[in-house]
Amino acid sequence: MDEITIKEPSLAEEKVLASRFIAILFPCVSVEEFETLLTKIKKDYPKATHYCYAYRLQKEEGFSDDGEPSRSVGLPLLSLLRGKGLSRVGFVVVRYFGGTKLGLGRLKRVYLEVASKALEGAPLFAVIPAVKLLLESDYSSYERIKKEALLRGYSLGEESFSSSVRFSLLLDGTLIRQFEETMSPSVTILTRTDNAIILRSLPQ
Repeated sequence: MDEITIKEPSLAEEKVLASRFIAILFPCVSVEEFETLLTKIKKDYPKATHYCYAYRLQKEEGFSDDGEPSRSVGLPLLSLLRGKGLSRVGFVVVRYFGGTKLGLGRLKRVYLEVASKALEGAPLFAVIPAVKLLLESDYSSYERIKKEALLRGYSLGEESFSSSVRFSLLLDGTLIRQFEETMSPSVTILTRTDNAIILRSLPQ
Protein backbone atom coordinates (compact mmCIF):
# COMPACT_ATOMS: atom_id res chain seq x y z
CA MET A 1 0.00 0.00 0.00
CA ASP A 2 1.29 3.45 -0.92
CA GLU A 3 2.17 5.88 1.80
CA ILE A 4 -0.45 8.68 1.86
CA THR A 5 -0.03 12.31 2.86
CA ILE A 6 -1.28 15.85 2.17
CA LYS A 7 0.34 18.89 0.55
CA GLU A 8 -1.52 21.80 2.14
CA PRO A 9 -3.00 22.52 5.60
CA SER A 10 -6.71 21.93 6.11
CA LEU A 11 -8.83 23.63 8.79
CA ALA A 12 -12.29 23.03 10.27
CA GLU A 13 -14.18 24.62 13.15
CA GLU A 14 -17.19 23.84 15.35
CA LYS A 15 -18.91 25.53 18.27
CA VAL A 16 -20.68 23.41 20.89
CA LEU A 17 -22.22 24.89 24.05
CA ALA A 18 -20.08 28.02 23.70
CA SER A 19 -16.86 25.99 23.38
CA ARG A 20 -14.95 26.60 20.17
CA PHE A 21 -12.99 23.78 18.50
CA ILE A 22 -10.53 24.42 15.65
CA ALA A 23 -8.85 21.47 13.91
CA ILE A 24 -5.70 22.06 11.86
CA LEU A 25 -4.25 19.24 9.76
CA PHE A 26 -0.89 20.00 8.15
CA PRO A 27 2.05 18.30 6.42
CA CYS A 28 5.27 17.84 8.40
CA VAL A 29 8.23 15.48 8.18
CA SER A 30 9.98 15.67 11.58
CA VAL A 31 9.25 16.11 15.27
CA GLU A 32 11.19 19.37 15.17
CA GLU A 33 9.02 20.71 12.35
CA PHE A 34 5.87 19.61 14.20
CA GLU A 35 6.97 21.43 17.36
CA THR A 36 7.72 24.58 15.36
CA LEU A 37 4.27 24.48 13.76
CA LEU A 38 2.61 23.76 17.11
CA THR A 39 4.30 26.87 18.54
CA LYS A 40 2.99 28.89 15.59
CA ILE A 41 -0.54 27.57 16.12
CA LYS A 42 -0.38 28.60 19.78
CA LYS A 43 0.56 32.11 18.65
CA ASP A 44 -2.21 32.13 16.04
CA TYR A 45 -4.79 30.96 18.61
CA PRO A 46 -3.60 32.53 21.88
CA LYS A 47 -5.04 31.81 25.30
CA ALA A 48 -6.90 28.66 24.23
CA THR A 49 -7.70 26.15 26.96
CA HIS A 50 -6.24 23.11 25.19
CA TYR A 51 -3.99 22.33 22.22
CA CYS A 52 -4.51 18.59 21.74
CA TYR A 53 -2.51 16.91 19.02
CA ALA A 54 -1.28 13.83 17.21
CA TYR A 55 1.33 13.30 14.55
CA ARG A 56 2.45 10.48 12.26
CA LEU A 57 5.79 10.81 10.55
CA GLN A 58 7.74 8.24 8.57
CA LYS A 59 8.91 6.30 11.64
CA GLU A 60 7.58 8.26 14.62
CA GLU A 61 4.19 8.83 16.19
CA GLY A 62 3.06 10.97 19.12
CA PHE A 63 0.01 12.49 20.76
CA SER A 64 -1.08 14.70 23.66
CA ASP A 65 -4.39 15.34 25.44
CA ASP A 66 -3.00 18.66 26.77
CA GLY A 67 -5.11 18.66 29.92
CA GLU A 68 -8.23 16.92 28.60
CA PRO A 69 -9.07 13.53 30.20
CA SER A 70 -6.32 10.97 29.60
CA ARG A 71 -6.42 9.35 26.12
CA SER A 72 -9.70 11.14 25.30
CA VAL A 73 -8.37 13.19 22.37
CA GLY A 74 -4.73 12.62 21.41
CA LEU A 75 -4.94 8.85 20.95
CA PRO A 76 -8.25 9.00 19.00
CA LEU A 77 -6.68 11.62 16.73
CA LEU A 78 -3.70 9.33 16.16
CA SER A 79 -6.07 6.41 15.48
CA LEU A 80 -7.89 8.57 12.92
CA LEU A 81 -4.62 9.21 11.08
CA ARG A 82 -3.70 5.52 11.26
CA GLY A 83 -7.11 4.51 9.93
CA LYS A 84 -6.67 6.74 6.89
CA GLY A 85 -3.11 5.51 6.34
CA LEU A 86 -1.78 9.06 6.62
CA SER A 87 1.83 9.88 7.43
CA ARG A 88 4.11 12.94 7.25
CA VAL A 89 1.28 14.87 8.94
CA GLY A 90 0.41 16.65 12.17
CA PHE A 91 -3.01 17.26 13.70
CA VAL A 92 -3.76 19.93 16.29
CA VAL A 93 -7.23 20.61 17.70
CA VAL A 94 -7.49 23.88 19.61
CA ARG A 95 -10.24 24.30 22.19
CA TYR A 96 -11.54 27.46 23.79
CA PHE A 97 -13.63 26.33 26.76
CA GLY A 98 -17.03 28.03 26.82
CA GLY A 99 -17.89 27.39 30.46
CA THR A 100 -20.08 24.29 30.12
CA LYS A 101 -18.65 20.79 30.48
CA LEU A 102 -19.64 18.43 27.68
CA GLY A 103 -19.16 15.10 29.40
CA LEU A 104 -16.51 12.62 28.31
CA GLY A 105 -18.50 10.87 25.57
CA ARG A 106 -19.68 14.05 23.89
CA LEU A 107 -16.27 15.67 24.31
CA LYS A 108 -14.58 12.83 22.41
CA ARG A 109 -17.24 12.92 19.67
CA VAL A 110 -16.87 16.66 19.10
CA TYR A 111 -13.10 16.48 18.87
CA LEU A 112 -13.30 13.64 16.35
CA GLU A 113 -16.08 15.32 14.35
CA VAL A 114 -14.14 18.54 13.84
CA ALA A 115 -10.96 16.58 13.09
CA SER A 116 -12.82 14.45 10.54
CA LYS A 117 -14.09 17.60 8.83
CA ALA A 118 -10.53 18.92 8.49
CA LEU A 119 -9.45 15.55 7.09
CA GLU A 120 -12.33 15.48 4.58
CA GLY A 121 -11.25 18.88 3.29
CA ALA A 122 -7.67 17.78 2.57
CA PRO A 123 -6.82 16.35 -0.88
CA LEU A 124 -4.78 13.17 -0.46
CA PHE A 125 -1.58 12.21 -2.27
CA ALA A 126 0.32 8.96 -2.65
CA VAL A 127 3.99 9.28 -1.69
CA ILE A 128 6.17 7.83 -4.45
CA PRO A 129 9.89 7.24 -3.68
CA ALA A 130 11.85 9.30 -6.18
CA VAL A 131 15.34 10.29 -7.28
CA LYS A 132 16.34 13.89 -7.90
CA LEU A 133 19.18 14.49 -10.35
CA LEU A 134 21.05 17.67 -11.18
CA LEU A 135 22.10 17.32 -14.80
CA GLU A 136 24.27 19.18 -17.29
CA SER A 137 23.80 18.63 -21.00
CA ASP A 138 23.98 20.18 -24.44
CA TYR A 139 20.82 21.82 -25.79
CA SER A 140 19.72 18.98 -28.05
CA SER A 141 19.91 16.41 -25.22
CA TYR A 142 18.05 18.81 -22.94
CA GLU A 143 15.22 19.10 -25.47
CA ARG A 144 15.04 15.31 -25.81
CA ILE A 145 14.85 14.81 -22.03
CA LYS A 146 12.22 17.55 -21.85
CA LYS A 147 10.03 15.64 -24.35
CA GLU A 148 10.56 12.38 -22.45
CA ALA A 149 9.56 14.14 -19.23
CA LEU A 150 6.12 14.90 -20.66
CA LEU A 151 5.65 11.28 -21.72
CA ARG A 152 7.01 9.56 -18.62
CA GLY A 153 5.95 11.95 -15.87
CA TYR A 154 9.39 13.30 -15.01
CA SER A 155 9.45 16.73 -13.39
CA LEU A 156 11.98 19.34 -14.57
CA GLY A 157 13.12 22.37 -12.60
CA GLU A 158 15.98 24.69 -11.62
CA GLU A 159 17.02 25.40 -15.21
CA SER A 160 20.01 27.60 -16.11
CA PHE A 161 21.25 28.25 -19.65
CA SER A 162 24.73 29.15 -20.88
CA SER A 163 26.99 27.20 -23.25
CA SER A 164 25.25 24.14 -21.76
CA VAL A 165 22.06 23.56 -19.78
CA ARG A 166 21.91 22.72 -16.10
CA PHE A 167 18.59 21.48 -14.78
CA SER A 168 17.10 19.23 -12.12
CA LEU A 169 15.04 16.16 -12.89
CA LEU A 170 12.71 14.41 -10.46
CA LEU A 171 11.63 10.92 -11.43
CA ASP A 172 10.02 7.82 -9.97
CA GLY A 173 12.74 5.77 -8.28
CA THR A 174 11.78 2.67 -10.29
CA LEU A 175 12.68 4.49 -13.53
CA ILE A 176 16.18 5.66 -12.64
CA ARG A 177 18.01 2.63 -14.09
CA GLN A 178 16.10 2.92 -17.38
CA PHE A 179 16.91 6.63 -17.54
CA GLU A 180 20.61 6.07 -16.90
CA GLU A 181 20.80 3.28 -19.51
CA THR A 182 19.30 5.51 -22.22
CA MET A 183 21.11 8.70 -21.17
CA SER A 184 23.14 10.40 -23.89
CA PRO A 185 26.94 10.62 -23.38
CA SER A 186 26.53 14.40 -23.58
CA VAL A 187 24.53 14.37 -20.33
CA THR A 188 26.38 14.48 -17.01
CA ILE A 189 24.88 13.73 -13.59
CA LEU A 190 26.27 16.39 -11.25
CA THR A 191 24.42 15.34 -8.08
CA ARG A 192 21.96 12.62 -7.13
CA THR A 193 19.50 12.64 -4.20
CA ASP A 194 17.92 9.26 -3.47
CA ASN A 195 15.51 10.18 -0.67
CA ALA A 196 13.29 12.49 -2.72
CA ILE A 197 9.54 11.92 -3.16
CA ILE A 198 6.83 12.54 -5.73
CA LEU A 199 3.28 13.28 -4.56
CA ARG A 200 0.65 11.73 -6.83
CA SER A 201 -2.94 12.94 -6.46
CA LEU A 202 -5.45 10.34 -5.30
CA PRO A 203 -9.15 10.22 -6.28
CA GLN A 204 -11.35 11.94 -3.71
